[in-house]
Amino acid sequence: MDARLDAVGPAAEGLVAWLRAHGVSEGPELDGVGLAVSEALSNAIRHGGPATMVRLGWCWDGADLEVEVSEPGQFCPPSDWAELPGDDLAEGGRGGFLITQLMDAVEHRNRDGRHRLLLRKRLQGAATKAADAPAPDELDAIMGAMTEELGNAYETIAALVQMSEALATATDVEDFAGRTVARLAHLTGADVVQARLFSADGGGLARVAGGLGVVGPEVLPLNGAGCEAASARDGQERTLAARAELAADDPLAAPTGCAFVCPFSFEDRRRGVLVVARDRSEFFTAGQLGLVRTLADFLGIACANADLIAQRQARQRELRELEIAATIQRGLLPERIAPHRAWAVHGECVQASEVGGDFFDVIDLPTGGRLVVIADVMGKGVPAALMAATLRTAVRAHAVSALDPAALLTKVNRQLGPDLQRLEMFMTAQVLHLDAAGGMVSYASAGHCPIFVLNAAGAVEWWDTNGLPLGVDDAEVYEGALVRVQGGRRLLLMTDGAVENEDAQGRQLPPGELAAIIRGAWTDGAGRVCARVLEALRARSVGGLSRDDCTLVAIEALVAGKDVT
Repeated sequence: MDARLDAVGPAAEGLVAWLRAHGVSEGPELDGVGLAVSEALSNAIRHGGPATMVRLGWCWDGADLEVEVSEPGQFCPPSDWAELPGDDLAEGGRGGFLITQLMDAVEHRNRDGRHRLLLRKRLQGAATKAADAPAPDELDAIMGAMTEELGNAYETIAALVQMSEALATATDVEDFAGRTVARLAHLTGADVVQARLFSADGGGLARVAGGLGVVGPEVLPLNGAGCEAASARDGQERTLAARAELAADDPLAAPTGCAFVCPFSFEDRRRGVLVVARDRSEFFTAGQLGLVRTLADFLGIACANADLIAQRQARQRELRELEIAATIQRGLLPERIAPHRAWAVHGECVQASEVGGDFFDVIDLPTGGRLVVIADVMGKGVPAALMAATLRTAVRAHAVSALDPAALLTKVNRQLGPDLQRLEMFMTAQVLHLDAAGGMVSYASAGHCPIFVLNAAGAVEWWDTNGLPLGVDDAEVYEGALVRVQGGRRLLLMTDGAVENEDAQGRQLPPGELAAIIRGAWTDGAGRVCARVLEALRARSVGGLSRDDCTLVAIEALVAGKDVT
């Protein structure tokens, strides 16, 4: 016969019809032969594959029937081939049990490149009867039990296939839970089917799906005394043969009926409980309980999938926010800095993996001087970038009317302070006014890093800065300083990302080491010093620069003046 499963039934029926025509009486034995041969043919097709021919032959001497089913290849049955599988829900493993129960003898032979399964049976309708053959009533009971078990197994397999498809297509956990309880209600004949998940705060069990009748409130307290809460807490099943024996305040209590409470989890994390209950006393079969457990496992997987999807979506939102923040931050930086006869200014801003609120700005004034601003907003992402944009707008709005950096910071702090306090944010900032002639620098700071100064002799010093960060106290009055500089004097402004990166020993950058880096990097004009300092910082740090943005602004006086006073 062709190796097709749809050819199994006609082939087995052909053997049964032949036996019937040769005097074998109708009955369980003849039906058993047909079922055993069907299982043998199905197994042979699976072993040999669809591209081969499966052979069926038999002989009967009026008492003993011998059937041979063969297919190409070799097959050595496992030791438990003739036993029922330990897992009630296993798809395979029942064929060998059926064949050995229905036939008197079963033998496997591998010869001439083929596997041969020999089945022997002394038929009920023959002249003699095997002494140990089961009685008709006993055989009827065996056949009935096997038929029921096979029916349950196939229905269970069909349910699992449907639930696998539902797991892939359900929009969320609630959708999948709804499909699960609907399927369970059909397969178990339960009057109550409901699924509960741990609530978001972890203090209760919220019903996410219910089929037919539901019992109990929408949310059960997790510390309650009911069976569902207890099962969720300890992770143990509850088998309730009589719901009448439950405490009166248990939501599952009823005058009659039974119930089964099955907790479910995934990777040792408890997720909820699945409940089936009946109003009648007939308890669920072992196969039905196995199905409840399996679908409860599916619910645990669905919950884990929902968590993974939520995490992936959150990460995608974070990445999108970082892209937006980086775009905002790049928009705050000067596209180009115009040449100035007295001052050379160059800046670099390196965005870290977690974009923050660093920026710098150069504002040329009607007086011929220029303002240089550097700032660092507390926080990361879009909020920090937006506040940096707000600060830049405020500074530019007051730049002309407040040429004194201290007065400028005071005005900006009064304008932005209330909003920053409400948002629980603050900013550090530094403003320098470079005069038109190139000999005077006035500056003020709002909690920002010191200004590093490289004099003509190559020595590095720094100008200390005072003042609270913007947003800490909107009544703060900032103080500034005025210094004279001589030609060749060089200033380097930076944000704290430049000094907070760590070396292999976990040390942050000491001032003396930073001074050496600055001295070694500033070998010519301001245009390259920032890049060289950044390169040196990367070389000493672990994994590149710190997680914070790193911004540097180099300023060089081009006109001779007096020494610093």
